[in-house]
Amino acid sequence: MSECWILLFSVCFLVSASEHVTNVTAEPGRVATLPCTGSVHTDILTVEWRRAEEIVCVNTRPESSAHCENEALPSSGQKRVQLSSGSKERDVSLVLNNVTNEDDGTYECYVQHNNVGGNHRPDEMTLLCTVHLQVEPGDTAQEIEGGVNEDGGNKSGTSVALIVGVVFAAAAAAAAGVAGVLIYKNRNKGSELRYKRAASAEEEKLLGSSK
Repeated sequence: MSECWILLFSVCFLVSASEHVTNVTAEPGRVATLPCTGSVHTDILTVEWRRAEEIVCVNTRPESSAHCENEALPSSGQKRVQLSSGSKERDVSLVLNNVTNEDDGTYECYVQHNNVGGNHRPDEMTLLCTVHLQVEPGDTAQEIEGGVNEDGGNKSGTSVALIVGVVFAAAAAAAAGVAGVLIYKNRNKGSELRYKRAASAEEEKLLGSSK
């Protein structure tokens, strides 16, 4: 009877462990680490990270290399995924560089053990970790402060150009206003001078006729 309880407890423990999901949040363009660590009592021969039945990363030499032998994620010409470190430390976390919105989803890490102790078949892949990656946009204010816009341009340079343009326009408007005032004053001065000359001539004419 006690053996049945032990077996039932073991099954429940394995099921609960396999259903445990770790949530990770990352911003586009950043680095995301999907944590996963194996047992210290077993050696890992092969590591497979999957997403929706798609194999994202395969490593058949985790004890000596963090390199993924295949890569299913869109990479834009560069390697974006690798393991965190060799499995000597049992750390088989997946590192995603330059995260994109398309990377959002649930990832599962399967491992193949060396069958020490007889717990697994040599060719059996067992689920070790489940991680859900949620990609969220970063703080717009921080992106603007950093000087890079969505199109890859420099926002600080654009702001400087805008300020210079506004200052130049204000200076041009002020100069035009001053020129207008001067022209108006000159015209009034000329009209006043002509009026005085005409009045003086008329006065001289009247004086001459009276003599």
